[in-house]
Amino acid sequence: SIPFSLQVIPTTLSKESADYIKTLKKAHPNLVEIGQHGYSHDLEEFSHTSGRARQRKLIEKGRDILIGLIGYYPVIFTPPEHIFTDDTISVVDELEFKVFSKQLKPTLDGKVFYWVGRLLRRNFLAGKKVSYHGFRFPLTRSVVEISISVESSRSGQIKPVSEVSREILKAKKTFQPVGILIHHSNVDSSIDMDRIVQIIDFVKELAGDKIYTMSNFLGQSEERGKREWEETDAKVKTSK
Repeated sequence: SIPFSLQVIPTTLSKESADYIKTLKKAHPNLVEIGQHGYSHDLEEFSHTSGRARQRKLIEKGRDILIGLIGYYPVIFTPPEHIFTDDTISVVDELEFKVFSKQLKPTLDGKVFYWVGRLLRRNFLAGKKVSYHGFRFPLTRSVVEISISVESSRSGQIKPVSEVSREILKAKKTFQPVGILIHHSNVDSSIDMDRIVQIIDFVKELAGDKIYTMSNFLGQSEERGKREWEETDAKVKTSK
């Protein structure tokens, strides 16, 4: 009964799985959303060894697979293992995706680092990723970053709810919304499934009806992003 964003690897999607996803989407149109998770989950797909033309070709091919099998036009893009370059974001913008999702560091130090990077309008700073969580990427027309800050698994297993709940509460103090990542490959035992249920129950109790898909949050992000960049532009002009 809670919304979720399902990130699908195009080349691993079987017809059977696609039919199941379509059934879920039809039964719960406001709870289920589908995003594109790279192309084949090769970690070199969107790294610095992959040029802009190749990245565009892979994203387009992956999107066409999802459209063909699910009949759904994805507007969310998540690179495998959060590996990407400036070209990745630029291509995603050109192809009219609306959300780019990755991982962020939910700490005060991370927040300060990200703010410096935002002021400089950089996607990378000193070799590290800058997060624009909740806001539009610079030099893009409409791509908003909505990222995850809590990883529910470790070493191939779902963490105990006590550990995940602490991480959620910590992240909530620094960044909102709090994105929680659940890898389906780590849910392969009754213990893992029980822990997932416990995590979901905790989130429902904590957030109530304020649980969103990425698309639900997108409109709020676009408005906030517009205000933030207007304020940043004013600061930059003043400093000059």
